[in-house]
Amino acid sequence: MPKPEATVDLEALGQLREVMLRLREECPWDAAQTHESLVSHLIEEACETVEAIESGDDAELTEELGDLLLQVFFHARIGANEGRFTLADVADRIAEKLISRHPYVFSDAEIPTDLLSSWEQKKRVEKQRSSALDGIPDRLSALSRIQKVHTRAKLHGLSVEPGELVGTDYESQLAKVIFAGIDQGIDVEQAARRIARALEAQIRETEGQAHSAIASWEDRRPGARLACRDLAVGRETNSQAPGLCPQSCLPSGLASHLANTGADGS
Repeated sequence: MPKPEATVDLEALGQLREVMLRLREECPWDAAQTHESLVSHLIEEACETVEAIESGDDAELTEELGDLLLQVFFHARIGANEGRFTLADVADRIAEKLISRHPYVFSDAEIPTDLLSSWEQKKRVEKQRSSALDGIPDRLSALSRIQKVHTRAKLHGLSVEPGELVGTDYESQLAKVIFAGIDQGIDVEQAARRIARALEAQIRETEGQAHSAIASWEDRRPGARLACRDLAVGRETNSQAPGLCPQSCLPSGLASHLANTGADGS
């Protein structure tokens, strides 16, 4: 009979805990790490997890979530070594917080009409925040920070017109586009990443086509490249093969490419 899922999960988490314990005791690098030294690793693992989610690759996501989980166990182990907190403290804290913020799940309270506003109000009371901006991480990217600030402001009943934020027409129009996307429920940072990936894919495709065209041309006209490169940059050469010219022998759009590269393709 298969083991219950909860049992399997606990066994796997227990194994990871023991692995982390041994690494802290027996690996010089792991033993030397601190909360501060691991910050860049935590950020990197979080970014790689985001990429795995957006790629839709389950195998990759499983691996990256494991790397991210390791960071939690790593920091908890450091906390335990320093006598500050344990993995159990970390788990208890988040469980208590979730139970407290979901009384309609863990008690007889009614489900709030506006879940997000209710959640924000509970956080504000718990953390004794006096501003809608309190608690927003400074290291968020610009787009993520705008989205967080704008969303928080709305949840706190505040309103700012995008056109009033900046002085230039371009920035004003950009602010309006960003605010409109946020108001439509769009993750503007995620949308920007999709645009960036599409741009990168287009550039790689264009580069691949150019390289294929160059290779095809060189196969058809061996020995012609150096002469045509010289002609393309306006240099005189005595090595020009009969009948070659910078216009007729080069594929369309490649003259400038050859002019900016060496004869060895570098």
